[in-house]
Amino acid sequence: MASYPHEFINCPGIPHRGIVCTNRIPPVLICSGRNEPYHRDLRFNACDECGHFKWLDPELWAAAERRKSQGPAYGAPPDLPPDNPPSSSFTLDPALAYPPSQYLPPPPSQLPALPPSQLYPPPPPPSQPRIPSSSASLARPVPSQSSRKGPCSAKGCTRKEGSAECSFKMCKPCCQGQGKGCRSTSHRPRSSTALPSLPDDPTALSRPPPIFSYQDQPPAAVPSTQPKVYKTSMSTEFAKQYNANHEAHAQRKAAEQLRREQEKQYEHQIRVYFWTKDGDEPQSAREQGIATWPKLNLINHPKLLQKLALTDSSEIDIYDFDSGCFGREDIDHVMEVPRSKILLMRHVGIRDCPQLDDFIKKHRPAVPSTAGNRRASISNKRRASTDIYPSSLKASRLSHRTEPLPRSTSPPSTPPSLSPSSPEPSLSSSPAPSTRASTPDTPLRLLPTHLPTQPSQDPDALWESGRVLNPAGLGTLPDNIYARDMAAAFGMIIPKSAVPVSDRFKTVFQTSHYPKGTWYQQVRAWKNSEQAERDEAAQLPRTSAGLWTIWRARSTGWAAVTEQKRR
Repeated sequence: MASYPHEFINCPGIPHRGIVCTNRIPPVLICSGRNEPYHRDLRFNACDECGHFKWLDPELWAAAERRKSQGPAYGAPPDLPPDNPPSSSFTLDPALAYPPSQYLPPPPSQLPALPPSQLYPPPPPPSQPRIPSSSASLARPVPSQSSRKGPCSAKGCTRKEGSAECSFKMCKPCCQGQGKGCRSTSHRPRSSTALPSLPDDPTALSRPPPIFSYQDQPPAAVPSTQPKVYKTSMSTEFAKQYNANHEAHAQRKAAEQLRREQEKQYEHQIRVYFWTKDGDEPQSAREQGIATWPKLNLINHPKLLQKLALTDSSEIDIYDFDSGCFGREDIDHVMEVPRSKILLMRHVGIRDCPQLDDFIKKHRPAVPSTAGNRRASISNKRRASTDIYPSSLKASRLSHRTEPLPRSTSPPSTPPSLSPSSPEPSLSSSPAPSTRASTPDTPLRLLPTHLPTQPSQDPDALWESGRVLNPAGLGTLPDNIYARDMAAAFGMIIPKSAVPVSDRFKTVFQTSHYPKGTWYQQVRAWKNSEQAERDEAAQLPRTSAGLWTIWRARSTGWAAVTEQKRR
């Protein structure tokens, strides 16, 4: 018998006998017709453990039984010995290439109708094939002397041995009673037992006890064992030295941990100087261990606020080292700790702050170097770029550079765009038509400034968009800039940023030309001035007396810059 190469299935057992089998059998077996030629190529499945047998095609099996009952004329032809090999000149008749019609079974439509009892008789097991009566005497094997069953080898047993394959030559009850393994399949204990019914709730099943108990157990008594021969007690001196080394190591480890914590607190500290009244010395306080370093919010440090007598709703002025100005801020706001770790604060409205300039000069960042020692000759590239200016304008610029800087506080003559009737300059991006024809156009005046056209609008509103007022008709940078706008521009350009200084300068002043040397001269003059002078510049009005050049001429910072240029 042959089987299909499929997966094995569970044996259905013999339900009408109450036998449940757990063996796995092939799903399909094909009968080779060795014992019953009429059953050749019929499909079935069987189990050797429980004796299960089933034909998978009952109709084909019934047809084979009918052919078997009608004789060999309608069944398989008898096996004949092969003829002698034919000669090469012999030609086989095509009509003889197939068996004659008398050897072929009739079609199912010509078969006589049989009752259901004969159509589906109970199939015999494959171990006991049915042999036709005509050839029963020929097909029945004659038992040999070696296959005859002898008496059971167990003492006191009169039965014969149950199987010739028994390893102990015993009958089945005696072989199973001794509990030893046997080669005979029928003498082995059957594993096909009825499966117990499982409960619907799987949590009702019994579980093994847990390895670890969740209840407190009394400590187990340590059995007293005798020390081994090679084991000796530790000497007193060695134990004392060992304990001392262990304690010293623990102390060094704790000291190192404490040192790291203190070093972190020392690195993340800030010193605050706070002026509460005009003319009074500043209060000093220190705060260490800032967890949000380098960001700082004063409201998260109540001890520091208590030392400075401040509340959550207080408003203070905080000094910005980059721009050189005080800015009004709330207590509850996040700031970045300055690189100097010094915070200068004062109450809103305080102007007289002793030692403020000393603190600023001591802790402010270094001013970048400027192009102070430039060559007197102008390069060809610079000369080509300056040829676009008219000769009269170049002469006025050169004369302005060679004139000595005034030290008096007297205001200069009123600029063309300023008149007694209009103290504020016009915010228009282009001059009046009357002045456009008489005044030569410059590249700075031709650029759009995007300024509001309403004179009533406050120019300070431009600061919120990152720009300052750059009025036309007052000259070139920085002659046409007011001091308060220049102070605001310092706060927008000086702080470090990813945007280059040249781009920030062009955006703030709304121009396409970036005079690097001139700009850093103004920065140095602003940085070297006293804080009272810087506060004054930030409060000057937009009049002829409030121009940047007027304030710069009387400032101490510009005097230091000119003195350095003369050296």
